[in-house]
Amino acid sequence: MNSDYFVSRDGSIAPVLLILDRIEDPITPLLTQWTYQSMIHEFFVIKNGRVKMETPNLSTEYAMNFDNDTFYGEQMFSPIWTVAESVQSLVNRYQKLTLQSTNFSSIADMKKFMQDYPEYKRLSQHVNKHVTLASELMKISDKINLRTISQFEQDLVNNNESAENVWTRLRVFLKDPQVTNYHKLRLCMLALCHVGIHQPLDHLSIFGFSDDDISVTKMIN
Repeated sequence: MNSDYFVSRDGSIAPVLLILDRIEDPITPLLTQWTYQSMIHEFFVIKNGRVKMETPNLSTEYAMNFDNDTFYGEQMFSPIWTVAESVQSLVNRYQKLTLQSTNFSSIADMKKFMQDYPEYKRLSQHVNKHVTLASELMKISDKINLRTISQFEQDLVNNNESAENVWTRLRVFLKDPQVTNYHKLRLCMLALCHVGIHQPLDHLSIFGFSDDDISVTKMIN
């Protein structure tokens, strides 16, 4: 946290920290978060500092500790596309050190590598983790078309579209089998907050929603 936020510029006015109850802002939790940490938690859940990944081709668990993982500490609040670029740089550094470890031409080269060995060992522990996490997050976001979902969310929050137009656009996502029910429900709740659509959402069962799912949307009314 930047301590400058709590420092008065001229020193004559005492800083004030204003804490709002989340009940005053129901919108923000419904919006797609694109930072590395939030996306890991969104799709894989970080619990007790660890994340367990279960995909059709992968079953593994990683420690998510920014004290021991400098890359994670530096990138946890960065957008995923920035993280993807940083992961490539991480891989390049690791490959460079790996090349050095197999290309000794003198005792001096060997000594230089041993001096760099702690970094090599650290990189070897983190490269696979972050390559896997970042690639899986990008794969998931592409599969469910998360950018388009996020754009619709921003339009709901910032634009004054008619209820009819919102419902027309919303139906496209509700019919898309690649979009998860979780994201569909979030869009429905955002739509309710934005334009107060009632009648169309009474028929959500035709899109495969359970009674419990539908009851969640009605709580927004």
